[in-house]
Amino acid sequence: MEVNRINNTSFKGISMPKKVVLMPIGMEYPVISTKQDFLNNPAIKECAEKYDILIKRGKKIGKRDCTNEERLKMTLAGGSILATGAITALSYIPQFPLWMAGIMGSVFGAIFGGILDWCIEDSVSTNQHEYLVQGGKRFANNKKNSLEGPLSREYHISEEKDLDNIAGLVRDIEIQDISRFMDIIYRQPDRDFSNLDNICAVLDLPEVKKEFYKGEVFNYPVDEEKNTLLLNFLDITPTEENKDKYNKVIDILSKMPNVDYNKKDKFGISAVEKILNSENHQAIKLIENIEIPYSKELDLVYEQITNHLFKRKAQALHVKFADPIKALELNSEEAFDKSLEQFNSPFCNKEALAAEILQKAKGNTLLTEKLRTKISKYL
Repeated sequence: MEVNRINNTSFKGISMPKKVVLMPIGMEYPVISTKQDFLNNPAIKECAEKYDILIKRGKKIGKRDCTNEERLKMTLAGGSILATGAITALSYIPQFPLWMAGIMGSVFGAIFGGILDWCIEDSVSTNQHEYLVQGGKRFANNKKNSLEGPLSREYHISEEKDLDNIAGLVRDIEIQDISRFMDIIYRQPDRDFSNLDNICAVLDLPEVKKEFYKGEVFNYPVDEEKNTLLLNFLDITPTEENKDKYNKVIDILSKMPNVDYNKKDKFGISAVEKILNSENHQAIKLIENIEIPYSKELDLVYEQITNHLFKRKAQALHVKFADPIKALELNSEEAFDKSLEQFNSPFCNKEALAAEILQKAKGNTLLTEKLRTKISKYL
């Protein structure tokens, strides 16, 4: 078994055997599945993005023989090679008829092909095993056969369709992880996290630095109202007196890749909205490279920004808009008209979005003209 690291910073790791033989849906013979086949499963992909995945070979449940097509190809290839060689060799014998060389070469090829077919059937077949899939927070000391920290349930996979039954890998880990984090929070002598000193005290704990350094410390709730350290921190105004500790938290946040800035407080205000409301030039750097789902609340917050430089920074954020074409696919013109209202957003690149919509409608002249008419009033 080897640890396969994916060349993408969003992925941590997936450990699995080099060959995983599964019975695919609708096929007679088992096939060898790849790492990418497993990552095509949404639950496994999500877990590999946030944590680690371990796939271990379990008990033997059968044998994967070569398919008839594979066997025929190998037999024909081997027989053809020998026949060609035999014909060529015999043709060099003086006074040996070429037609006789052809017949003998074909006979040799047929005999060799039969022997090869027997060898293939006996030795090329692959054992089929059950596989055990489990998610965990990290590999144990970089070993290849165990996980550390909170673990998901262990799933047994023998057929491709079993992958569809995998669910809750991430949720299993998060439930345990949140529980461990809350134990740490409840041990704190002062749990008023509107106080910057108390936030820094949690961030300085050795167990927090070791276990929750990817951003979990800012994502997990710290009270019964599901507020997080991030949401509490963004309600604090930086001052001359607290600037050292404030800058320290900003620096810690900038180094954590998985902080969720789209989380909302009990009033429905997201971390992104808090940053825009505060017109905080330090904090807006934290969200420059994240994808932010569009909402009308973002437009309202944007319109209230008074600092022109900050407003330009806000307008450059990566706001993700809904796809208007999906409304057309549902045959709902009313929904489509409503979705086009996002063209009015100051965050919307109108020309780019219009080009994207028209490109998707390409090939349907009537629809394209209809779209042009509707979109033109927004451009």
